[in-house]
Amino acid sequence: MTAIEQLDFALLDGYLVSLSTDIINKMLELYIQQSAIYLNEIQTLCGDNSQKLWQEQCHKMKSAAGSVGLKALHKTLSEMEKSTLSTADKRLLVEQLNKSNQESISLFQKWLNEKV
Repeated sequence: MTAIEQLDFALLDGYLVSLSTDIINKMLELYIQQSAIYLNEIQTLCGDNSQKLWQEQCHKMKSAAGSVGLKALHKTLSEMEKSTLSTADKRLLVEQLNKSNQESISLFQKWLNEKV
């Protein structure tokens, strides 16, 4: 997936206009820390029968991804949030989510490095 498909450049360019690259970098660092917590929680909930908790954790990570312009990840989490899949299918989704999250973070870092 390309950067244009993964990142919300309108939002990110708006951040560049109103915020310093240092602040944007701190936003990314905070997202990286928080997403690790959310991913851990989501993974733990794969075997849990609580659809409500699954939805809550996916929703939290979806909001965090959206706030830093990770639009493809935001879309994926929107779909995950509503899913009522089996434990095995949820585990596969979480594996894909981990990879997508890392790819999105890398693309964001590359974009930000080009702006510095």
